[in-house]
Amino acid sequence: MKTTKLMLAAASGTTLALGGLVTGPALAAQQPQPLQCDGHQITVRVNENNSKEHGGWGAAILIDGGSGVLDPTSFSGSMYDETAGQEVFSFEQTKGNGNGNHNQQTISCSDTTVATLGDFLDPGDEVPPGMSVDDVVYFTINVTAVARS
Repeated sequence: MKTTKLMLAAASGTTLALGGLVTGPALAAQQPQPLQCDGHQITVRVNENNSKEHGGWGAAILIDGGSGVLDPTSFSGSMYDETAGQEVFSFEQTKGNGNGNHNQQTISCSDTTVATLGDFLDPGDEVPPGMSVDDVVYFTINVTAVARS
């Protein structure tokens, strides 16, 4: 499912999970991700994969609404099928089993994307039982991060 990309883009999330810090054109494809962080709307640039040596815990670069980077410390989220009235999936992951950047001040960010279930499926993905590709779904991602200038 494309939900993995969303989790990474939240950076992750939304996806999502956050991709790595980008410094040149030879690195992974990038995608802007809007987020609401502690009452402020921002947009970050994140990779579309988690191939970094730290498993996708790299920084996201702020491209609108501020400057600097966000180093994620936790991700959580879910997809809810409004049409079927049931959760598709949920997830939660913390950096370093909760010990990553644990002595630093964090901010909370989130984003919700509303689309059809089919928008999140890759070709060949199976539709979950009781659901349809035309169902309206809400994908929500929550990220805590350390803001750096």
